[in-house]
Amino acid sequence: MIFERLLSAAVEGFLMSGVGLGVLGIRLKIVKLIAIAFLYSSFVYGIRETYMLLGIKLGTHLFFVMIFMVVLFKYIGKQSILDGVLATLINIAVVLFGETVFLIPFLTYLGIDVNKLFALPHAFLIGTVIYLLPLILLFVVVYIKKITLININILAENI
Repeated sequence: MIFERLLSAAVEGFLMSGVGLGVLGIRLKIVKLIAIAFLYSSFVYGIRETYMLLGIKLGTHLFFVMIFMVVLFKYIGKQSILDGVLATLINIAVVLFGETVFLIPFLTYLGIDVNKLFALPHAFLIGTVIYLLPLILLFVVVYIKKITLININILAENI
């Protein structure tokens, strides 16, 4: 179960690194994406476990995750804080979209509670793939196909 949670967070971190910055036209090398994914997964796993141990609902962990992601983009990705914040906000929007549009309706259709899903063996990975569908699709578009959706340089010139 620990491996599944770490793997899930690593995949999420990898995709988020490619998508958030890729939407802005910034494409980090794979090595940096992997480094960010490794650190992200360790942090996310640690904070989720701490929250569960202390009985805190997981919604508020998002603020810590967002701050940590900006720090990773700044120091590992060598990006400006503004680019890190924008990329993180894009990522959070895409992940929340995936959870609310794909994961929750899927679980409702099957009659499975979210907490039960994460307690079932291998179900955590299945749930991860479902809510990461928008990130996976965007990763293909902005990182692999190299299509820039928001050109931050043009926006900066017009200010």
